[in-house]
Amino acid sequence: MKVIFLGRYNKSEKLNGPEKFAKRLFKGISALNPNSLFIEHYFKGNGGSILKRIFGKEKISVNPRIQRNGFFRLFLFLVKNQPDIIHIVTHERFIIPVFFYRIFLRSRIIITHHSIVKEELNNSIKMIKKYSRFKDLLFERLSYKCADMHVFVSETLYLKSKEYYSFDQKDVIIIPNGVDEIFRYEDRTFDNKAILKILFYNGFGNIFPRGLEYIINALNEVYPKNLFELIVLGNADATVAPKFNLTSMKQLGSDELAMLMRETDIFLKSNEFDSFSMMALEAMTAGMIVIVSTNVGVKEYIRNGINGFVYDKNNQEELTKLINEILCLSYDLNSISQQATQIQNTLSWKNVCNMYSELYKR
Repeated sequence: MKVIFLGRYNKSEKLNGPEKFAKRLFKGISALNPNSLFIEHYFKGNGGSILKRIFGKEKISVNPRIQRNGFFRLFLFLVKNQPDIIHIVTHERFIIPVFFYRIFLRSRIIITHHSIVKEELNNSIKMIKKYSRFKDLLFERLSYKCADMHVFVSETLYLKSKEYYSFDQKDVIIIPNGVDEIFRYEDRTFDNKAILKILFYNGFGNIFPRGLEYIINALNEVYPKNLFELIVLGNADATVAPKFNLTSMKQLGSDELAMLMRETDIFLKSNEFDSFSMMALEAMTAGMIVIVSTNVGVKEYIRNGINGFVYDKNNQEELTKLINEILCLSYDLNSISQQATQIQNTLSWKNVCNMYSELYKR
């Protein structure tokens, strides 16, 4: 079976969620299926002249089964090779013509949805150029109209998508993200912890809101404040002044992030919508106490008070109360930590790749 992955392949390990998904899935499927190939485009920063974006073709040195094609080369390749499956693994504008190429193809198009572009654009902090908005929305509309199978990373994302688009439910499957083995850490203990370190991911692009101010407002009401400190991974700019210790950190690779998670205790998500939160899953695997809102997809794998906590997205006071209780050791944190690490048994990348492999055979 010929499987072609279309998306962005990031050679570094400083990855966002969709990039990590694409990279890990391709590695796993390649081991199962030698007829798989990853094709990306000439993006800005990887030598994308106008001619190359149209006619270019080259193999990426890290793996001969990963190549970069211009629009015309991609068309020729797909028509000539007639892959059984075209799997769109990240949402990229260069894929738009593929939806029109399909009249020449016998391929089945599968897309993994990681977010809802329409909602992200509506909530964006920075002004995005009209032409860029148009292309992003066109891609999303075509993907819902033309794909043969829609994979959602959570039921939360699936239900939210139904508010924006219509699609046949029989063409839907939910397959979660996976987690790297490197994050697994079962030796954590909360005994004799004087200060608990809270980790919050705020992103680095300053395009979409992550809810830092919501978190600061909630933590400003926590007492006493000498029992915790907040570490922000990403930009820490906020109009709300924290009344506690706050430090910010630069973007980290997977190995560095795994080490940071061993050194921090609580992973906190705001009430902003997040289709899954791969980082929360990694934090669970690392044995951190994970706290997410009902607006985050990974909540589907959290049993409240057993392997993490879920709070009402509309109730900031509930979050403040919960953090106070955790700091005062009202819960058996060692037990919750141990239970959290077990998520990797279910959501290893090996298991996720097997789910996709079965999907390709349908």
